[in-house]
Amino acid sequence: MVQYKSRVVRLRQGDLEVHEAGEGTPLVLLHGAFTDHTIWNDLVTRMVVLGYRCVVPDLPLGSHRQPMPQHADLSPSGLADLVADLITALELAPATIISNDTATAVMQLVLTRHPTVTGAAVLTSGDAYEHFLPPCSLLSKCCPMFLGDCRCWGG
Repeated sequence: MVQYKSRVVRLRQGDLEVHEAGEGTPLVLLHGAFTDHTIWNDLVTRMVVLGYRCVVPDLPLGSHRQPMPQHADLSPSGLADLVADLITALELAPATIISNDTATAVMQLVLTRHPTVTGAAVLTSGDAYEHFLPPCSLLSKCCPMFLGDCRCWGG
């Protein structure tokens, strides 16, 4: 099982919990909605053995433990800015970033809004076009106990 070193990184949007494992060339791994860094555990275990440093933030997409302040911009563009600010704060630019699910849509915005922070991007299956960030009204019907404040979902 992977052993992470965890810390909180202060960004202009708020505090973000970040988990790191390994040493060497850094990889930034971004998860989708309603998951956290642990979705990457199997890949992190393999990449650490190959000599990579894996940097895995808990993005504010529903399963984060570190609350974001009310003023934080959690729109798609705001999340792209948050990712770019994190990469800059950790001095990882130009970073190799691997994303899945909702983070793949966010990464497409990072690539267009902040191209200098990315050296390479691996965009795995994820949200795009009209399937990006499901409407709060649809989510509230299937999982109302998880949603709480839907301000980041535009609902």
